[in-house]
Amino acid sequence: MRELGQRAVIAAALIAASAAATARADGSESFFRRMWAAVETELARAAQERSRRPPQPVAVTWAKRRIGSFDPGGQLLDLLAVDIDGDDQVELVGLARGQIVVVERRGRRRLVVGTRMNLPATPAPLRSREPVGTLVATATGEILARTSDHGEGVAAAWAGDHLVERRRLARFALCERFEADLAAGRNWFVATSAAWSGEGQAPVLAGDFYAARCTGGLVAPDGMPIDLVGVVDLADKLRVRCRRADGTACAPGVGDAEVDGVGYAFELSDIDNDGRAELITASAQPGGATDRVIVRTGDGLRSVFEVNLPGPVLALAAADIDRDGAREVIAVVGIRGATRVDVWTLN
Repeated sequence: MRELGQRAVIAAALIAASAAATARADGSESFFRRMWAAVETELARAAQERSRRPPQPVAVTWAKRRIGSFDPGGQLLDLLAVDIDGDDQVELVGLARGQIVVVERRGRRRLVVGTRMNLPATPAPLRSREPVGTLVATATGEILARTSDHGEGVAAAWAGDHLVERRRLARFALCERFEADLAAGRNWFVATSAAWSGEGQAPVLAGDFYAARCTGGLVAPDGMPIDLVGVVDLADKLRVRCRRADGTACAPGVGDAEVDGVGYAFELSDIDNDGRAELITASAQPGGATDRVIVRTGDGLRSVFEVNLPGPVLALAAADIDRDGAREVIAVVGIRGATRVDVWTLN
């Protein structure tokens, strides 16, 4: 592939020089222009091929491990695992009923809340009986947050050592390009209010829904980037759809799937880096003494790991939190009678 690129560059230089020296009114100029266009096409194709690197599978050892706890300052409603400050270290960004918290990892078993940001004080006209909150990280580094306790959401960004408000949000951001409204006084989103902006695939909606998640940054077995979109409907069914960067549907087993009996907390990621996504789900009705997390392959929905955790699973995420080059599944578990939460990794 490298030789192909070098030959294309050499050919481009020779053709450009020839065109400059021999462009005449007898039609030779149009010939060289056609040749130049062909070389540009070859250069673009070679660059695209070089950028398509198949994923390199990694061995995964499944085992739960508690890595610490933190207090979000209220009931935890959602969580992101993202490098918010650009230091190449993943932070946990939690959304409580009244604030956003940024949590840093200090050592193997210590989590520290580094900064907090209050949500807009505007109260919601009608609060839902069960609080709902959504967090989304954008490609530009913003954090989009809103809860059902507040009439407005906020787009926040990192500035030095804390979060600052950029603008207010009128709706719930479910993904960077997907937003919707809650049903009045309820804990689910109205399908007819959902809006998808920009290019790419929109979620598959069979009706009103509890939760949605979009995942990018993954690649198919042939190296083509892929995006996943998942939605949990009111029948506790998770519907996942996959789209390649060229706009075509993913191959069978790469991402498209439907799973019954799923809770609000779920994650879509490629944990073993083989180009086929894993579906990570919690129980459909958490709240008991334990909650169960299941990791399934997108290829045939085969279960590769199941574990009971000591409390309701409030959020699931996947990121390289220990900087070993591989993604970890992160589960946040509620502690009965407390706002403090435990954080576990499952691999």
